[in-house]
Amino acid sequence: MEPGVKYILEAGIKAECDIQLVTRALVIYHNFMRCIDDVQYDPAMVAAAALHLSSKVEEKELDMDGLVFLFYHMVNGSVDTLYPGEEKRDIVMRLELGETVTKLAKEFNHGVSTVGDMKRNSEKIKMLFAELDSGKSAKFRKTLKSTDQTHLDAAFYKWFVQKRCEGLLLSGSIIQEKALILNSKLGGSDDFKASSGWLEKFKIHHGVRQLNVEGEKMSANVVAGDSIITEIEKLIIEENLSLKQIYTCDETGLYWKALPEKT
Repeated sequence: MEPGVKYILEAGIKAECDIQLVTRALVIYHNFMRCIDDVQYDPAMVAAAALHLSSKVEEKELDMDGLVFLFYHMVNGSVDTLYPGEEKRDIVMRLELGETVTKLAKEFNHGVSTVGDMKRNSEKIKMLFAELDSGKSAKFRKTLKSTDQTHLDAAFYKWFVQKRCEGLLLSGSIIQEKALILNSKLGGSDDFKASSGWLEKFKIHHGVRQLNVEGEKMSANVVAGDSIITEIEKLIIEENLSLKQIYTCDETGLYWKALPEKT
């Protein structure tokens, strides 16, 4: 998880800042992150996620680790992840009966622009629910479930990478256990079991060749890492090394007449 997101949310909640200030800080941060991250963050989704998550923390429903994970899921998800369908249907119906956008935004604790978007897209929303209420909804639900799992996988991979960067050794069982916990916190599918098959697919999809690392716990000394990069670059130039001669290694044990478990 990106330290910047965690810092902004923690600081904003601790200082009891107005949610608009927290949202603005997150939008600015993620606009900057676009320069180094391939994920395109929608400011509207960031705003909605910040508002929703702040209330969750105040109610002590999520710890900070789960909070940041859920934030990733939301800003890479869809509005349906944030606003339950029945709630959206109720808002559209009441708008058609003449209730104002401002009143409904306050009642449902949404931004005025969010409810305004629902009003502008009311015909599409009604068509969507008409399809869901008909016998044609199975295919749509299957697509929605597939999309939701894709966002879950992407968000979980960010958690995995961050923990590895922190120097934590993550075994398969730890990953499976955490996946179940986070899937539950996100309100994911009840069918998700984080099975061995799921773990193998996760590793293949993200190119994770090995979970176990031999030797001592990995270090996350950023200062030392920056200095060693300069030294290595200098050494490569001085010794005229090719890319084939550059690799990383860690200690391991070799047993007589026994093949190693990992390559």
